[in-house]
Amino acid sequence: MATDGKEWVSWARDQDVAVAAVQEQMFGPELPSGRNLYVAGEAGTEFKAWLRDNRIPYKTMMKRGNEYVVWAVEDSSRVRKWPYFPPMELSASSNR
Repeated sequence: MATDGKEWVSWARDQDVAVAAVQEQMFGPELPSGRNLYVAGEAGTEFKAWLRDNRIPYKTMMKRGNEYVVWAVEDSSRVRKWPYFPPMELSASSNR
């Protein structure tokens, strides 16, 4: 659907489940809020090494072609001790 030079897609409510599946397939699963971080390149490698060295379990998830590091909610305060962890206002918006 296009109007006034802007485009969007619409669908019937009964298609919500199918649309969510397509969105997840195209863009990846939703990241857990407040406990994920995208750190590119060498900094990302250093961050994961720091987590391992500090015995903080993590997993990685792909979202829109980027690898995000995800940790358990109970480890959040420990993860924030990484010397290069971004300020909360930046990290909260960095995965959008």
